Amino acid sequence: MNTLRSLSSQRRTTIITAVVAVLVVGGLLLPPISVLERTGIVCTGTTLNADSPAITTPTGLTVFLSDASRSLTFKTEVIEQARYETAQAGEILAAAQAAQPVQIILRSPIHQLDACSQEPVSASLAVALPDGAQPDQTYDLYGWDGKAWSWLGAYVDPDSGTISAQVEALPKYVALFQSTSLAPAVSAQVRPGQKLPAGAADTLTEAFLLGWQLADDGAIVATAGELPDTGKAKLYPMVQAVEAAPVQNILASEESTKAHLDELSELAARKNFAGLAIDYRGLLTEDRAAFTAFVKQLAVRLHAENKKLAVVLPAPSIDVNGAPDTAGYDWVAIGNAVDIVQADFGQDPANYLSGKTGYALVDWAPTQIDRYKFQPIYSVASLATQEGRTIEIPFAEAIKPIGLFSFGDPISITPGSLVTLTLANPTQVSEFGYDDITHTYRFKYVNNDKPREVVVKTARTLAHQLELLLPRHMRGAVITGLEGDVEPASLALALKGYRQQAVPQGLPTPLDMQWKIALSTGKTITITRPITDTTYVWTAPEQTGDFKVAALVGAQPHGESKLTISPALSDTLAISSTETTTNTLTGTTTVTPTTTANVCLSASYVADVTVPDGAKFKNSEKFKKTWKVRNNGSCEWPADTALVFVSGTQMGTPETVTVGKVISNTEVEVSVELTAPEQYGNYTGIWQLRSGQGNFGTQLSAVILAGDPPAGGNVPAGGNPAPVARPGAIGSFELGGHVDSFRRPDLMKKAGMSWIKVQTFAGGNAAGIINMAHGAGFKVLLGVLGDKSRVTDPNYQAEYAQSVASMAAAGADAIEVWNEPNIDREWPTGQVSGATYTQLLAKSYNAIKTANPGTLVVSAALAPTGFFAGGCQAGGCNDDVFLQQMAAAGAANYMDCVGAHHNSGATSPAASSGHPAGGTHYSWYFLPTMNLYYGAFGGARKVCFTEFGYLTDEGYSPLESTAPGFAWAKDVTLAQQAQWLAEAAAMAINSGKVRIMIIWNVDFTNYGSDPMAGYAIIRPGDSCPACDSLGAVVGSR
Repeated sequence: MNTLRSLSSQRRTTIITAVVAVLVVGGLLLPPISVLERTGIVCTGTTLNADSPAITTPTGLTVFLSDASRSLTFKTEVIEQARYETAQAGEILAAAQAAQPVQIILRSPIHQLDACSQEPVSASLAVALPDGAQPDQTYDLYGWDGKAWSWLGAYVDPDSGTISAQVEALPKYVALFQSTSLAPAVSAQVRPGQKLPAGAADTLTEAFLLGWQLADDGAIVATAGELPDTGKAKLYPMVQAVEAAPVQNILASEESTKAHLDELSELAARKNFAGLAIDYRGLLTEDRAAFTAFVKQLAVRLHAENKKLAVVLPAPSIDVNGAPDTAGYDWVAIGNAVDIVQADFGQDPANYLSGKTGYALVDWAPTQIDRYKFQPIYSVASLATQEGRTIEIPFAEAIKPIGLFSFGDPISITPGSLVTLTLANPTQVSEFGYDDITHTYRFKYVNNDKPREVVVKTARTLAHQLELLLPRHMRGAVITGLEGDVEPASLALALKGYRQQAVPQGLPTPLDMQWKIALSTGKTITITRPITDTTYVWTAPEQTGDFKVAALVGAQPHGESKLTISPALSDTLAISSTETTTNTLTGTTTVTPTTTANVCLSASYVADVTVPDGAKFKNSEKFKKTWKVRNNGSCEWPADTALVFVSGTQMGTPETVTVGKVISNTEVEVSVELTAPEQYGNYTGIWQLRSGQGNFGTQLSAVILAGDPPAGGNVPAGGNPAPVARPGAIGSFELGGHVDSFRRPDLMKKAGMSWIKVQTFAGGNAAGIINMAHGAGFKVLLGVLGDKSRVTDPNYQAEYAQSVASMAAAGADAIEVWNEPNIDREWPTGQVSGATYTQLLAKSYNAIKTANPGTLVVSAALAPTGFFAGGCQAGGCNDDVFLQQMAAAGAANYMDCVGAHHNSGATSPAASSGHPAGGTHYSWYFLPTMNLYYGAFGGARKVCFTEFGYLTDEGYSPLESTAPGFAWAKDVTLAQQAQWLAEAAAMAINSGKVRIMIIWNVDFTNYGSDPMAGYAIIRPGDSCPACDSLGAVVGSR
């Protein structure tokens, strides 16, 4: 070895001497240093060695020599951030700026590094965090090699205030970037024969298909079975090895490695696959180098075929010093080679609480692997632990021990009897409770004479874990355990919210107990109880016949029984008025004179007979409000039934009005004498039916406008708070788009868009999407939905207002308060009212403006409709009437612009007739819609179109068969979509009536009964004719 090194040194000296002689003869050593440096013969700069292993430059770059046996000589130059961002730093960095990913933001100067040695020398690089860096922000080091930016590392040293990375060779350029959000991937592992929950496929962007295993001889063996429908998700077959031996045998020789690479490449090459995933477990430290080399070879092969490689890595163990030990898996090297890395850091949600291992590993992973490549694996399956072993179990199996319901034998009772409904407990369930921290149900029971512990996960469990990921800006999450029996609706909300980077909070949990009682009339009564207290005492109604009682935990049936209500006590069940007979552990009947709330009492709103919502009266004017209501319950209302005032403004009436008996399935008119208040404003009074057994039925509302506003006044109506800021000038027209994945901001800029819109939920954290939008140079409009069932509750309105205020404080540029509140799809049936909505708008406006005066407040865009005869019915109001109600309620005081939707056009925006549906209603046409909304507030508020689009099925299956309800657009072409959008934008600009126009939509891909992809301007293959036409009108950015 020494001889080889000596010979090499002598040879190099001879070559250098000869080159210098030539340079002397040529006179090129004038000046000598620059020439020698340019030729690489002599290199000066900073030298690091064992005696001096590190240096920190005045601009905040630290270079530390990793191998003390080597030396490293290099030169540095600093390119200021302003020069880079204004393309004044030369061609190389101009190319770097053009290639910079949109999701990262430069936060340091660019450091140029020129190493003297041609041989790579490993080092550690660290760059100081910028002034004002916050703990919830994420930073990464990136290097530029002249062709692309590559992730280097992201180790955070809070003591030195730096971000560092270990590199095998100095990059040409290095800089610190702040990472922002991309729309996260929602992936799932699915297996043959698996039944996905309803709606799950619509939320998935990727599906990793299980069913390929490594046999002992290394062959890939496929599992037979039909794979579930995964919608439009990209597909990746996953090859698994649960033991190390087959993989070790493959890696033992070049021949077997090549054969396995060939087999994997062939599997990935199938046309419907986006790539391939491998999950090889159990490898030891001695396998590390061979496995890393294998992964690199596989990645090269797949990338050559434009396929992606995903690798599942086992969670590292934690050594005695508290450091992660990755054994046979080189996380850094594998992460650099592949496209996707996934890891499961533990099944129990408690492992992801602050201070726990899973939580720490979620923070650790993006220091080893590019965060935009990494996905944690989360299971929604429940857990069962017995004798120290934990397994995943489906939801239905997890809740099975909770018990079953049965009377044993059918029973017969008399009307008015009390029937106690409860569940059996043969498995001795104990310590049952709900964990508010992990959002799980936990209990113990006896299984085969041994104790067993069960953890039942909920959608809230998943939401908490996904919320942990959002501020870390990772690639996404992989969901496992998606079985057909999990509670689908809330789960879908959690996944959709995560995809939109605003995970909803307060999701319903799936373990409520439901008693369903099928009456002899054919109607069914449903009683909901908390799972921790399932017992319910039911009063038999005043009717006879056969009844069926069923118990459900979540959506899972837990037994049913029959009973008969007879005019007299059954001969087989003669019970005195003080006796209790227990038929089984799970059904007891008691005949007793005690009166409890009768669940058969019910009432529904039918119509306003007099004084429709929004009616105007003079101050102090007396009037009679009459409602028509229906006894839609199964029993007669008792004689003590009354209408009672419960909230809002009482308007001078007694608190109670007698109603009396009303026979089942009949209607009655109920009236109250009211007096309009003395002050100008909009007023709402809420009334409720009540008997001695409690409140029942739908609440009834009286909504009026009292008096005229003072001349020139800006007076809030109906007791709404005074606006904290008067709406003023809000700027001129701007264009934006409603995004799903936000994957092509370049095309949006080409279209002249400066806004994005995202729908989110009250209670969610929207900081991720806000930072992502701002980082990409866009403003963001948040459309914020909430809990429809609570929206008229003043306490919930205050809660909603605080939520949107927090979004404003986080930097939202505009907030749309609710969505389409004029229909009962978005607002409680029987309570749809522009005045009631204005109460929510007023609270939200003041909260938003207090948190961030610069945030625009947009009133909820209404559902354009003329469906409701007379203007309003229980199910909703026509949007023109609803606008009138809002105006009368003083809504103009609480908005910067009025929200509007127009997405049912099928003619040129200049047309006002000729729609294929044959309709003449204004909602089919652009100009009449724009003028209606602008004129609703006398031109005092501009219009913000928060959805504006044209549907075309070009490139997709026909609307007539896929979405018949949208067949009116079957003849619209892609060219017309592009042309009409541009024409509408031009008309909006020229009118001066429109502040924001959000195109519905940019990049949605779902195409089914709701053909969202047909509205998208980015079409399959990423063509975008509308980007060109809109850019020509608005001006490309």
